[in-house]
Amino acid sequence: MRTSLITLTLLLVPLTLTATGCEYNETIGSGLDGEGGAPGCTTDCGGKPGTGGSDPGTGGAAGAAPHTFCGDGVVQPERGEDCDFGDANGSDYEGCTDRCQLGPRCGDGVIQSGYERCDDGNTKAGDGCSPTCGDEGDCGDAIVQEGEECDDGVNETEYGAFGCGPNCRIPGYCGDALVQEGEECDDGENGGEGGCGPGCLLDSFCGDGDAQGWEECDEGPNNRDGVYGACTLACALGPRCGDGVLQEEAGEECDDGNNDDLDGCSSVCLIEGVCGNGLREGSEACDNGSDNGQIEYGGCTVECALTPRCGDGNLDEVFGEQCDDGNRTAGDGCSIVCTLETACGDGVVQTDLGEDCDDGENDGGYGECDEGCVLGPHCGDGILDPEYEACDDGGLEPRDGCSPECLLQ
Repeated sequence: MRTSLITLTLLLVPLTLTATGCEYNETIGSGLDGEGGAPGCTTDCGGKPGTGGSDPGTGGAAGAAPHTFCGDGVVQPERGEDCDFGDANGSDYEGCTDRCQLGPRCGDGVIQSGYERCDDGNTKAGDGCSPTCGDEGDCGDAIVQEGEECDDGVNETEYGAFGCGPNCRIPGYCGDALVQEGEECDDGENGGEGGCGPGCLLDSFCGDGDAQGWEECDEGPNNRDGVYGACTLACALGPRCGDGVLQEEAGEECDDGNNDDLDGCSSVCLIEGVCGNGLREGSEACDNGSDNGQIEYGGCTVECALTPRCGDGNLDEVFGEQCDDGNRTAGDGCSIVCTLETACGDGVVQTDLGEDCDDGENDGGYGECDEGCVLGPHCGDGILDPEYEACDDGGLEPRDGCSPECLLQ
């Protein structure tokens, strides 16, 4: 009787197995729904029917704890896990295997080709193999040696970031007073105002060719000291017309402190007369007195400027000009009244225009006039022309062996 009660009690109590048959947190069903059936296992902390008999038993009571496993990202030492990187399990060097065991790494006593130069089974410094499994004394051993600025064992930090860069050098950054690649300047402060600005970019400065509010002028590389009309090296206006200082050596006749016209001193510092008084004065081009503005061609305007005229280089056909060569000189093809002068080919020899001949055709036949109103082949030119000459001594003297007609004497 006592034996039967013990057996019944064991069948009613759910069991948690840790050996073959059920994994952790799997429970055995009671098996009460089947007679003679072996208790079954569930895999979700209860709630599923038991299996194993001819009639399955009922599942155990629903559990409260979630199912745990290798790969859930939680290290469970009681299950023999050394690590658990979740979905990253199974990675290579310095990773975690898919069985939650430490993978190959520095300090495991095995030199991993491609990753390590040594491995003495620890990650201590000063024992010949560095904490990163490199030869101690080399850049990359995580020990700052003589001649190194830094060494974090990785040394891949780039410009502008905190860390150690390649060759165990502290990465450059804007503000280190060293001009790095990509920087226009770096004075260590980079506050601008004519020097180096934020971001290590050049700020506006005297000499950049762009006049700022604090500059009177800026002509860039043309800034010069002591040059009339120029901008000084300090970006201030140099001596010039309009500064109120008479500078005769620069050609100034006056300087009234401005660059206005019609105030007695012109915009180029020349004395202005009174336009209309009939006297050409200062910068006036002409002054015909009361006739100013009355004559459209060859006259003078009310501002004492020249009107269109012969010799101004502009062909004014409306005023009867046939030509205008920019001067009023005779004998150059355009007369002093801007009409066409006679020319080569008009049959008139004009020696003042340099013509040797002009037969109207100027086709260059023997003894005739050639193109350009110069003599063509002829007796006396010193060139024997057998078709027309028996001799040619270059002259036209008689009784010298060759007659003026180029016949033998």
